[in-house]
Amino acid sequence: MRRTRVAFILCSFASFLLIACGQGKSEPNGEPPGDGRGSSQRGDAVSHAYVALGNKADSLAGFPLVPDAATGCHLGLTQTVQGDGLCLTPGSISLWAANVTLGSTTKMESADPFAGGGARLLGGGTGFERDGYFSGAAFNLDSLSSLRGEDNLFQSYETKPTFDAVDIAAGYLRMAFTMKDAAWEMLVPFVDQPVEGISVLKACYDKGYIDQAKTRALLVPGLTAKTGDMLFCKRADASTPCDIAQFRWLDTATTTLVAARPSKPKVLAAVSGLVRECKTPGTGTTPPDARYDIPSLRLRLNSKFKLYADFSHGAPSRTNPSGKPTRATDEEWQARTAAGKSQAPFMIYFFEKDGKTTQGDKLEVSLQVDASGYLFFDGLRNLNDVSEEQALAKLTTKEFFAWEKMGLDKVSGLEPAWKADVTVKVSKSAYLDDVYEKLKPNATPSPVE
Repeated sequence: MRRTRVAFILCSFASFLLIACGQGKSEPNGEPPGDGRGSSQRGDAVSHAYVALGNKADSLAGFPLVPDAATGCHLGLTQTVQGDGLCLTPGSISLWAANVTLGSTTKMESADPFAGGGARLLGGGTGFERDGYFSGAAFNLDSLSSLRGEDNLFQSYETKPTFDAVDIAAGYLRMAFTMKDAAWEMLVPFVDQPVEGISVLKACYDKGYIDQAKTRALLVPGLTAKTGDMLFCKRADASTPCDIAQFRWLDTATTTLVAARPSKPKVLAAVSGLVRECKTPGTGTTPPDARYDIPSLRLRLNSKFKLYADFSHGAPSRTNPSGKPTRATDEEWQARTAAGKSQAPFMIYFFEKDGKTTQGDKLEVSLQVDASGYLFFDGLRNLNDVSEEQALAKLTTKEFFAWEKMGLDKVSGLEPAWKADVTVKVSKSAYLDDVYEKLKPNATPSPVE
């Protein structure tokens, strides 16, 4: 089977070691909840980290339009949870990455893996942010594109954990595949679309915020669907993606594709257990206290490494508690003061692998992802024995199969459905102004040259 490999260069906000579900309280200003030494002392410290997702540069220029044929496969999740069917490699993948988390497939060095070892790499929580934005951005993995983010690797400085896994909290997942000699797509939203009907939003936020969210938190423009709906579209030809209006629900009562959401659609039941609640509505200048979880896709890394960070200077820094970063002379720092420019601490990253440690203020993490055999036709032996609709009724993914059989809160110990080679680059930025460049809300990933 041809291996579909995809490159990610990942760096920004997420919650630590939450293998099945992107957790964490969503604040209206996009900041994660305070926890531990790092969060309480971070203040306005600056990250200089980037994320780019797409195809491996030296591989095929995109996913194959006609992937390998479905082949028989067995899923052995536990001694009692098993599955036999057909596995198929998707032809293309796009997703909304709300956050990215470095984690481990084994017990972390710390007795409490959630304390001090977090390695969030993308997004500001997993929900609604300041001014109606939803954390994260849309990435089409068919081409490499990048986005500057923010991290909390300072929380890993004390424990210096070893990472060999990645979680991507997804707002939706969209895949193309070939079935019965025809090109199809599957789209699964994990945030109700459109967002203005979401009960948490209506309960916690005022009308002005909701009006902003109508456009700023719209993950899939033109889509009307519920969390976990499994929508399908048959392409007119292999190279032309479906319009959103062409997607259909599968009515499980009649095993037919329908244009309006039926009473019994094909849907992921496990996502109904996601925590989405308004604890305290916003009042006046007091922001609301809300939580809006979305599920995570999990990747095993083919190599292990240590990655952590420290503040460049100031009281929170373990390595340089002085009043200025080591890279700046007294004259440069005084000039920056005179110009009224920011003097907040910024992140100094440390990367350890093969006995060597490199450090710098700029971080890039590259993941080459293998999604081979990710699609799963549960219980089928031959697609030629069933109709297209009957095949779609059995279609899921290896990951979704685990969620449905075991629940989102029970899959953390399972083997990830995707694998990835990882390359970490830590370097020194050319200028201090590069480090202090402000992040732009709701930025769109840009093509990598």
